[in-house]
Amino acid sequence: MADETTTQGIQVQIVTPEGDVYNEQSIEIATVNTKGGQFGLMRHHEPVLAALDINELLVKKTVKRFL
Repeated sequence: MADETTTQGIQVQIVTPEGDVYNEQSIEIATVNTKGGQFGLMRHHEPVLAALDINELLVKKTVKRFL
């Protein structure tokens, strides 16, 4: 049986009026800067709607481990 923390992750998609600019799956954590501060989004996080600041988006890809 696979460990749930190493099997998948979240999908991060950035969409602008011109279309998709980033679309990646199996992300372990995405750290964003919002008008209310910085926070990280992980798998099973509550849905969030927030105004993003113009800044970096940090993503860490999930590493697949085989036992």
